[in-house]
Amino acid sequence: NLMMDTTIGVGISFCFLKASERVCSYSSGSYAAAEYDPVRVEESDGPGVDSHGKGKDPPAALPSFWAWAGQISVWCVLVVLTKSCIFGLLVVFAEILVPAAVLCTTWIENLRVRLVFVMVVTPMVMNAFQFLVTDTFLRFAGTVGSK
Repeated sequence: NLMMDTTIGVGISFCFLKASERVCSYSSGSYAAAEYDPVRVEESDGPGVDSHGKGKDPPAALPSFWAWAGQISVWCVLVVLTKSCIFGLLVVFAEILVPAAVLCTTWIENLRVRLVFVMVVTPMVMNAFQFLVTDTFLRFAGTVGSK
């Protein structure tokens, strides 16, 4: 389940996201409220000098909470759809996947080491991979109408 979710699931999520962008006419990561306003940013502790005496770069745009909330809502629906697809694939291909899963860990003879590998190492690595890949296509673009 984890391996399919963090590999095939990421691809399915990406496809669903791009399809939703086309159908709903939005660009993921573009939820800026307005172009950069130096006066507004300075009032909110924006550009200037940080505590180390270095200049701060101003943001290209300020994010809109409502646009972000709408995109997060769409993303949550897409994740549920992705999980449903992965569940379906697991059910359909169970006869192939169960022996493959067993085969993937038989090289570890010590049962305690195998347990740590399956329950700790693999989830940490695969979830980090999933987070990094997903973050690249959901990240805030910082400009109005950018892709």
